[in-house]
Amino acid sequence: MFTLNKHLYLGIILASPFFILNALVVSGFPVLKILALDTFPSLYEQFLILSLISFVFIGGIVSLYPAIRNLRFMVLNILVGILFVGFSVLGGYGMGVDFYHCEILKIPNCD
Repeated sequence: MFTLNKHLYLGIILASPFFILNALVVSGFPVLKILALDTFPSLYEQFLILSLISFVFIGGIVSLYPAIRNLRFMVLNILVGILFVGFSVLGGYGMGVDFYHCEILKIPNCD
């Protein structure tokens, strides 16, 4: 019932950069200070965040692939895949809404 295979591990590996960088930012480690070039958030920083969110999405698709291909019920693969895809969709939506409010509408104090 619980089948661990290479697709699950690959999906977790593809999603791990986001979680590692998120933990570094939350801990206060000044690793991302070099990315804020001129304004907050800089275009490089936005590209980095969107690429990390896309890694999480790709990791979710890779985790779901064996369950879709073999049509077997792999509980852990389906759970991790749906979790990663849902997280990336909500994260991308939140990033888009924040970008729209701050950069396009120019709302003051939008953070």
